[in-house]
Amino acid sequence: MEEQKKISQNIVVALWNLTAKDDLLDRTAADILGLNHSDTQALAAILFMGPIPAGQISTLLRITTGASTALIDRLEKGGYARRLDDKTDRRKVMVEATEDGKAASGKIFDALLVRVFKLLSQYNAAELKLIERFLVDTGDLFVERVGELGEEIGSRITANSKGK
Repeated sequence: MEEQKKISQNIVVALWNLTAKDDLLDRTAADILGLNHSDTQALAAILFMGPIPAGQISTLLRITTGASTALIDRLEKGGYARRLDDKTDRRKVMVEATEDGKAASGKIFDALLVRVFKLLSQYNAAELKLIERFLVDTGDLFVERVGELGEEIGSRITANSKGK
């Protein structure tokens, strides 16, 4: 049991290190692309998820719709993304990466992805499923905690407004 606790602690530290290094990579990419951190997060979402509704960017990044509009404007101005009409709902606007956006992102991330896939090839299918499950479950815990913190902030705002 002591060994399991030590390994668990090591995993938590490794996870923190990974998230810190990912943040450093994201910020470096933002500097190279001439964007801010939120812009690169949105571009990554667009690249991984394909064309997405503009409103989903607000939800994913927890920003206002106005901030999302300005963000999409910056991505368009930089030539990284474009707005499209939603083919199924005329009220919605979709956002997709341009070829220039894909190419610029590829210059930064493709070499890393090759290395990651090479690293993953060292694991068998059962190990990969375990890693996948851990990452998905951990991501769910992160989102759950963000929700709890949001509720705490909302409670604090409500309490402060009643005291005025």
